[in-house]
Amino acid sequence: MKAPLIGPYLRDGNWFPEPDYRAGLVQAEATKPAGRPIPEPLVATSTEASARLDDVLGETWTVIARPGALARTARERAEWAAHGAPTFELIDGEPSRDTEIADRDGRLTGFMDEHRVDALVLRPDHFVYAAARAGEPLAPPPALLNPNREIALREQS
Repeated sequence: MKAPLIGPYLRDGNWFPEPDYRAGLVQAEATKPAGRPIPEPLVATSTEASARLDDVLGETWTVIARPGALARTARERAEWAAHGAPTFELIDGEPSRDTEIADRDGRLTGFMDEHRVDALVLRPDHFVYAAARAGEPLAPPPALLNPNREIALREQS
């Protein structure tokens, strides 16, 4: 006996609940989409016309922001740089710099629109650590991941 409606539901994994972590390595004061995975969009970079975002980001902390959304102070930039987190600007056109990406299928911009945010801080597993709207401060990196954070910040000052 076949169950035509259930087959695709089970095969495509639609029965798995959407991950949504409210505790753990998530910014304490953060609201949605913190604790949620980002979609797996196709993006363009200055060197690739189409690549999976996971492949572009690798396994590191990352900041992704729309143009103009990074109204961060020098200290905030220094904190993320001291942590080794690259920052990518999400643009509409063709990327011409290593720090630019373009959303080819609209999934990343759709995710940001849905949650009304302009900047995302991603953990290495590509779950959202924190998010902010344009002009809002970005959350600092978690201190437990960089025990030399204060030393690095002093050296950059």
